[in-house]
Amino acid sequence: MDTGYVRILTVEQAAERLQVSTKTIYEWLRTGKIPGRKIGKVWRMSEEAIVDLLRGTPGQTTAPVAQAVRKNGKRGAKTTARRVVTTSIR
Repeated sequence: MDTGYVRILTVEQAAERLQVSTKTIYEWLRTGKIPGRKIGKVWRMSEEAIVDLLRGTPGQTTAPVAQAVRKNGKRGAKTTARRVVTTSIR
């Protein structure tokens, strides 16, 4: 039964479902492989994004975050990266 609600996952939940480390999930979020949004200090993503990853279908991307990091030439470009995050969870 579809209630219209989107199930939201934490990094830990996504890592457990995909049987990868949380470090891998953070990397995929940073590079845009999994679309997500940082709410406060924690990342969240939709369960649909995880299913899309498994199916090999492209979802929305957080590519602006990765672009901001590359533009500054370092991984610690958190301030710039936060400003450009515009990805929304469906």
